[in-house]
Amino acid sequence: IIITRMLDYTQTGLYTAAYKFFDILNFFPASVSHVLFPVLAGLMAKNLISDVKSTLEKYIKLMTAVALPLAVGGMLLAKPLMLLIAGNDFADAAPTLSILIWSVAILFIYIPVNSLIISQLTKKAMLITGANVIINIVGNIILIPIYGIKAAAIMTVVSESLQGVFYFYFVRKNIADFKFFSILWKPLLASGIMGLAVWQVRE
Repeated sequence: IIITRMLDYTQTGLYTAAYKFFDILNFFPASVSHVLFPVLAGLMAKNLISDVKSTLEKYIKLMTAVALPLAVGGMLLAKPLMLLIAGNDFADAAPTLSILIWSVAILFIYIPVNSLIISQLTKKAMLITGANVIINIVGNIILIPIYGIKAAAIMTVVSESLQGVFYFYFVRKNIADFKFFSILWKPLLASGIMGLAVWQVRE
């Protein structure tokens, strides 16, 4: 709605084409969340905090291993991906996709924690999401006239990042102090190496 009001329907169409990747890829973390929700709720009901911690760490490892190469590859191959999926008419959506793909990766990484905070810290989840909606809207209104649809993609990444940061903070503070940064470096390194290889053959 904001893009249409501030820009035009052409720019709205380009952003929507790029955002379709988010919608499609969102299916996988949503499925993981649905599976984890009853598992984590059951462990919390039994006060098995060590099991909650190990479950979170296991799924964060899995989701990070998928998310980071997905983001790096999607960023580098945004143009051929747009051409493949949407055709030449939507080639101009590629720069937006190269930014937006990182919001998908962030969602992948924090989705295990999302399942836990929604079941156990529901009020905090509502406050975080509500604040995020306001930040997103205000950011879009300020930045879209300056940076166009890239601004909308940036604000989506910012919103997902804030959501993840606060979810991680509240779960680690109130429920279980699980590992994260020590999990992150291996997939980061692997994704960087993969990115260098993809860059050489991106055409």
